Amino acid sequence: MCGFLVWLYSLSMLPPMVVALFYKEKSLFVFFITFVIFFCIGGGAWYTTKKSGIQLRTRDGFIIIVMFWILFSVISAFPLWIDSELNLTFIDALFEGVSGITTTGATVIDDVSSLPRAYLYYRSQLNFIGGLGVIVLRLQYCHYWVLVVQSFISQKCRGHLRMTNSLPLADTSRTLWITYSLLGIACIVCYRLAGMPLFDAICHGISTVSLGGFSTHSESIGYFNNYLVELVAGSFSLLSAFNFTLCILLLAEKR
Repeated sequence: MCGFLVWLYSLSMLPPMVVALFYKEKSLFVFFITFVIFFCIGGGAWYTTKKSGIQLRTRDGFIIIVMFWILFSVISAFPLWIDSELNLTFIDALFEGVSGITTTGATVIDDVSSLPRAYLYYRSQLNFIGGLGVIVLRLQYCHYWVLVVQSFISQKCRGHLRMTNSLPLADTSRTLWITYSLLGIACIVCYRLAGMPLFDAICHGISTVSLGGFSTHSESIGYFNNYLVELVAGSFSLLSAFNFTLCILLLAEKR
């Protein structure tokens, strides 16, 4: 199972590769190497274990969830670590990766503005992936994790609503993903209308809806000195703070 998740997560290196290719940056090679390594490792592990016939129990699922959070943190740190131009130690790169994937928003990079654009986008993408929760994003591909994820969603609802069969679990995850993505697109559009350059709007849009807060500038949102930009940031931060899972389950209860 972890092999499949590593293989799937390796695909997240493709968008930064596109950004690096567009801006003709050397970081393209770094992301390509990262993609190839973990695509092969994850794919190989998945291929050798998918026919084993092992049935996961709930407690096994929780162990795997912890394991793949650790794996995703290491994978996220890998391109930051192997790029000699960034000059980050493994610990610093791991801190940056964990901060991104957990939407903590802390950074060890002194001059964020000097980073290649591929890395600026990559940091925001880490926020976006971690914002909704990797578990929910992968749910529709992990149909035999039902008991584990039901427990996860019930905890996210914080006791306000019990899990019901009125909405299939995979449909719930798909609806969450669509809602989250549409909110991100709307935030990007609003940032652009407020006068923010397109690249900055994309990076800030996906980091805002995740509540991670990674920016393309060392001064963060203050760099733009624009009250409309600040209004967009505040408004979408408030919207993104709502519990999407609870809202969807409430709608399902009313059906």
